[in-house]
Amino acid sequence: MSSGPHPSAALHDLHDGRLDPAERARVEEHLLSCTRCQSELEALRALSGAARQLAGSAVPGDFEPLLRGALDTEDRHQAGVRRRRLVAASLLVVAAALVLWVLRAPARPDWAAIAVATAEQFERGQLLLDVAETSPDRLEAALRARGASVRVLDLGMMGLQLLGGSVREVEGRRVALIAYRDAQGRTLLCEMLPGAGIRLPRAADQRHQGTLVFHVYALRGRTAVFWHEGPVLCVLVGTGDAEAVVALAMAKAMVPEGAPREGRH
Repeated sequence: MSSGPHPSAALHDLHDGRLDPAERARVEEHLLSCTRCQSELEALRALSGAARQLAGSAVPGDFEPLLRGALDTEDRHQAGVRRRRLVAASLLVVAAALVLWVLRAPARPDWAAIAVATAEQFERGQLLLDVAETSPDRLEAALRARGASVRVLDLGMMGLQLLGGSVREVEGRRVALIAYRDAQGRTLLCEMLPGAGIRLPRAADQRHQGTLVFHVYALRGRTAVFWHEGPVLCVLVGTGDAEAVVALAMAKAMVPEGAPREGRH
């Protein structure tokens, strides 16, 4: 290890390319035998690299010079302490970069909240149906013609009248919506959408039926039940008895493809 004076201030200038050739040669010669200054220069490089990762973020462009200036106010004779501060500062900048990346990454859609909000909009008359149709066959054909993956069930035996349906783009996915009304005038919405890559929020309750898993959410006086039918994610949203909504969703999921429409549950 070199026993000469440690050129701490010159290390910054070396890192930034501000030394004249003679001074640069002197500092580089010192670095060949001084592990302490080698470590300090490595810490500076780590700090600079971390700061560059924040380019284009909300961190001001003069962040790195300000940080260096603050570090330079430390006693230059306390090289060990100062070096540790540089390493710590580098780690803090990296952590800040990660936090900013997380904050700026697009949040995953909360499909339970979206489904309940859709039901509320429909009940308030803010969401109109594209197709007013009481025939399951004709409504299914109309929704499929609009590019939706959907099957429409006849729930008349359960006291539910088919009102019609729509196809909408939600969070980049084509969502089919089928609306029913019960004898008390309450609406029940069924939605179907491509389920690939969707991660549902943690459910308050889960039910199992065979290989199917039903995710049950309670939100603003409504019950939303999600389940997968192959590549399609289905959701049923209703008010009133939560257990009745869950039971209907489980019964609907068990109806095989191609079953006769009349009397389907």
